[in-house]
Amino acid sequence: MAIVIEEEKRNINWFNLLVAVLIIAFLGTVAYFLFFAKIPLVEKVLSPKVQPLAGVSQFKFNPELITENEIFKILKEYAGKPQIGEVGRSNPFVAP
Repeated sequence: MAIVIEEEKRNINWFNLLVAVLIIAFLGTVAYFLFFAKIPLVEKVLSPKVQPLAGVSQFKFNPELITENEIFKILKEYAGKPQIGEVGRSNPFVAP
């Protein structure tokens, strides 16, 4: 009599394999766009009409132009500044 020994076939869980491949592909894509892409995606997506608005961040704000203005000085204050007392405990990690 001959003894026949067969190995059990392992079934591949295709769903888990597909999820793992998709996660690796997503991480690879994110890494590419974060570290290796030449032009940022925002510059590709923005329309030419919106791009000149980037100069707004270069404006200099001078609050003295507002506070020293005569019209600003004429304004009346109808409500006082809020009074905030002691808020919370001095050390929140100490039991009361």
